[in-house]
Amino acid sequence: MKILPKFLLSIIYIALLISPTLFFTQNITDTKAESAEDIAKQIEETKKNLEKTDSKLSDIKKTADSISETIKKLSGDLGATQAQVNSLQSQITGLSNDLNTLNTKLDIKNEELEKRRKIRDLTIRDLYISSRTSLFELLLEPNTLSDAAQNAAYHLSFVDSSEHLIGSINKEITVYQSDKKEIEDIKTQVEKQKKDLQVILNRVLAQVNSAKGELASISQKKLALEDEKNSIKKKLSELSAKQSALLQEKTETFSTSVGEVPTTGDPNSQISYHPGFKPAFAAFSFGAPHRKGMSQYGAKGRAESGQSYEKILSSYYGDIEIKKPDLPSTINTDKGTFDLDGKYLKGLAEMPASWPMDAMKAQAIAARTYAMSYVGWRTGSTSPSGKICTTESCQVWSSSKATSDSAARWHQAVEETKGMVMISKKTGDIFSAYYAATSGGYNYAYTSLGHSTKGGWDTKCGSKDCWTSDAYESIAGSPWFYKGWYKTRDNKSCSRTHPWLTQEEFSDIIGAMVLIKDDSGSQTHLSQPDAKSCWGKDISDTWSRADVKEKSGITEVKDIDVTYSSSGVTAEVKVKTNKGDYTFSGEDFKAMFNLRAPGAIHLKSLLFNIEMK
Repeated sequence: MKILPKFLLSIIYIALLISPTLFFTQNITDTKAESAEDIAKQIEETKKNLEKTDSKLSDIKKTADSISETIKKLSGDLGATQAQVNSLQSQITGLSNDLNTLNTKLDIKNEELEKRRKIRDLTIRDLYISSRTSLFELLLEPNTLSDAAQNAAYHLSFVDSSEHLIGSINKEITVYQSDKKEIEDIKTQVEKQKKDLQVILNRVLAQVNSAKGELASISQKKLALEDEKNSIKKKLSELSAKQSALLQEKTETFSTSVGEVPTTGDPNSQISYHPGFKPAFAAFSFGAPHRKGMSQYGAKGRAESGQSYEKILSSYYGDIEIKKPDLPSTINTDKGTFDLDGKYLKGLAEMPASWPMDAMKAQAIAARTYAMSYVGWRTGSTSPSGKICTTESCQVWSSSKATSDSAARWHQAVEETKGMVMISKKTGDIFSAYYAATSGGYNYAYTSLGHSTKGGWDTKCGSKDCWTSDAYESIAGSPWFYKGWYKTRDNKSCSRTHPWLTQEEFSDIIGAMVLIKDDSGSQTHLSQPDAKSCWGKDISDTWSRADVKEKSGITEVKDIDVTYSSSGVTAEVKVKTNKGDYTFSGEDFKAMFNLRAPGAIHLKSLLFNIEMK
């Protein structure tokens, strides 16, 4: 038996280290050198990748610990800057990428370790086989003494190398398991931090977006029109430009606050009006958009029922505290800089001075809170630079009311609540206090600067069980609580004197709804038939009532029934016709009714009823 050349022993040793298929056997001389070199290159590249991974492990740990500190600092900071928001977003993205890299490298390392485990097991087997041949047996083989000595030396060298290899692989397994556990711990830590950071990020972004919106003059008074537009766009996505323009002119009819003097209402728009023909149909809205925040007539009804201004505000705005922080003494408006609690608030024409004192106090605090939020005042930023408008796009201001003796009770309400604003218990900061005249007995919840209002039924029993008779707006006598809308803001009505429709007119609307339900493509033909005579808008491809009657077959509506959702909207409208029964969703009915109804007749709210006489 000849001693193997040293260079071949080197290749065999490399094979033992790197490949489960290249291990020491009596046939080792049959192994191709090219294969060993190729595998050696692959393993060398793998080692480099793993070294990069190991070096990043400590960096990621440092980043994770740094983010923990950031989370701790920002968790209670409601005045975070946009730069901090961007930094957080960058860190989250970076950590996600590092985690993906770690997962890939971990798979590579695990795969390589499997190879090394096989090498170890095969080496143990070969060592066991080799150990069965003792040194004494090797010396007794029929070779020269020199050959026997060399064989014995080789045997000892193989045993020693094998034991070193086994120990090395076992140590590597131990290191891998330790690294794996550390990586898994970091992954768990980072995943938790990502969730925590996302919570903070969402809150900060909500604050930033809300503040941007308010400072860009997106006011509470424009919410009504926006809600209407969004509803129409949602249900009638294929509206033509002319149809959109017609709807905007037709439905932009409602001032969303009570104003200087309460309206006495239009008796022709009330349920008691008799149009002089039968059958007669009319659509009646409960309240009007935006139905968010405090209902002014609801506040009146609550005050008349004995509630304090604190109770009124918490009923509409939720988990709040009324505090007197260090507010600026002046406020910038589009008409100049005014004393906050003097000329500005005393001149607000948002609620009549004859109303109950607690209702006016609630209004004063809501208006002060809204104004401070609008101009950018925050508990962590007490020198706002924003400017508020003095029209109904923000809050209506009147120079005469600021000095009028007739407004003395309103001035008293302002003085007795001087410096008071609402602070969210959740965020510890101010928020935008929306309010409107009438919500119809159900207020939508909304979120501003991280604070969420409660929303729900505005009734004595706190649910729909006593709606409508015990709705606070009904108690207060709101003329907009239940109203049929047939005029525009400037009193345009296209010569109509009430909201009631004839059998022909209402059957035409139902026929249009049936047609669009069967074929949405018919929508472009279903604008109101009098669009040109009433609004001067020539929508030439509009089907006449005769066309709709012929295509739908609907000539008579025999009965109609409306059901309501517990979430404060009309759920379904069920109609019995000469062609059978039809059911429409409340949203679909409102959208198509507003598109097809004649004159300025339209539904203002998603909470509505259809009356039949």
